[in-house]
Amino acid sequence: EDAGAKRSVLAQGEPELAEDGILCTNTSSLGLSDLASVLKDPGRFAGWHWFHPADLVELVEIVPASGTREATIQRLEGWSRVLGKTVHIGTKPVTIVGVTEPEFRALAARKARRGPRR
Repeated sequence: EDAGAKRSVLAQGEPELAEDGILCTNTSSLGLSDLASVLKDPGRFAGWHWFHPADLVELVEIVPASGTREATIQRLEGWSRVLGKTVHIGTKPVTIVGVTEPEFRALAARKARRGPRR
């Protein structure tokens, strides 16, 4: 992912939003507060992380950035539940995947180096 490209798209898209519009990102590897830093109203920005494949995985994660308003989180949660999703609301501006993926990759690399069990 390219943080600069995402910041640019967010900054260009924000003026086009309806007054009650929300901006979201599905990123699992970029800092949400960094992305929100280019917005005039970061209160209506959050991470809304859909796990792949989205049509089969019930879990979605809503992650606030610095300054995300509670009303933004509540609206995303409501939409997620209407779509039949199980919702996890993060408490830090990083997704579950952003925290755990490096650990899983390191574990997989160690196992690959060891080779198959005999």
